[in-house]
Amino acid sequence: MNIILNGCSPGTKNLGVNALLYATVAGVREREPDAKITVMGIGRQPKTLSLVPDGSQSADVLRLDASRRFFAPYATSNLTLVQKTGLPLTRAARAVAAADAMLDVSAGDSFTDLYGAYRFDSICYLKELAVRRGLPLVMLPQTYGPFAAEESKRRAAAIVSRAAIVWSRDERSAKVADELFEIGGGDASRHHMGVDVAFALPKLAASGADADSFSAFRDEHELVAGLNVSGLVYNQSEKSKRDFGLSTDYRPAVAGVLERLLADGRVGVALVPHVVAARGATESDSDACDAAKAALPAGLRERVHVLPELDDPRIIKWYIAQCDWFCGTRMHATIAGLSTGVPTASLSYSMKTLGVFGTCGLADEVFEMQSLPTDEAIERTVGSWERRAEIGRTLAENFPNVLAKTKQQMDSIVETCRAVKL
Repeated sequence: MNIILNGCSPGTKNLGVNALLYATVAGVREREPDAKITVMGIGRQPKTLSLVPDGSQSADVLRLDASRRFFAPYATSNLTLVQKTGLPLTRAARAVAAADAMLDVSAGDSFTDLYGAYRFDSICYLKELAVRRGLPLVMLPQTYGPFAAEESKRRAAAIVSRAAIVWSRDERSAKVADELFEIGGGDASRHHMGVDVAFALPKLAASGADADSFSAFRDEHELVAGLNVSGLVYNQSEKSKRDFGLSTDYRPAVAGVLERLLADGRVGVALVPHVVAARGATESDSDACDAAKAALPAGLRERVHVLPELDDPRIIKWYIAQCDWFCGTRMHATIAGLSTGVPTASLSYSMKTLGVFGTCGLADEVFEMQSLPTDEAIERTVGSWERRAEIGRTLAENFPNVLAKTKQQMDSIVETCRAVKL
């Protein structure tokens, strides 16, 4: 079996995207150990991705950038030119020609035009290439839309309607996907309701000085609360408030939650970066975590531990699993909590989070900042901490079903690839 995996580049520095990548490669390898997997990556990439030291769960990585530099072998324009003219094949063209199927996840939530025309073009490019060539396109569980422009919606509908199989990861996305099938005239029986692939991501124990430091911090405190602070929302808080239509002032909300948690002398707080962009970049969660800690009174800062920057989502998942409660703004950070049985909440800026929590019976633990004044966002988040035992029981009841769905959908996805190969 020869598979292209698109939409989860190893080079994004977003651990949520990496979680989709690692979980998908591991899921395929578990069912088809000898499958050839080629990951389409953005920017400079290693040639091989190894998930375990012995290389038994690995994939080839191929750079493919949305670029008009048609002379560059890594440019999408070069691939288009090669496909149209029959010129000597580049590595990317050979990979597409040899593939049995393309698995596509759109970074989980990027199949939308809200990030601009260039981003939407790059998200659509390989999907459209696959359907033009008759290469079976498997849409992994993801978010569909929203689409601001009708032309974008029609373009998305043409892709979805021609895919071999389409998976949505929550009810909101499923409704959008159904609408796309109606617009595109496709066979809606190929559309299935699933859950986020990252629920199946294994955790990997940390080691070394950073792990020892965290273990010492954990031992010093009777209770540890974990909090993911999103650089996207925190670092340019006023701009983010406008862009996302937030009623909550995020920086004061984070400060308020931290101060309320730390008012209990038994509590330590672990701040968890989940996008490890370059320092100074808008997306940097590490900058946001450091700033949130620095804004606290001196007497409280000593009970706050900022986790290290890591590019392996399995290790961050291990850290999160050590917490007594976790609250994240990055959705995939919260999936790490939910999938390890940690009572989890979200101070959310995106509609995608509510659907994920709904699959675990915890929709009430999503605090959507579009509709909450700052004081109420703080109160609800602190209230979740106080309800952590109840949340944990609800999660324990519901998560086995989520995990079963995760396994069943991967069985079905790999079976689809087997069927098209035959």
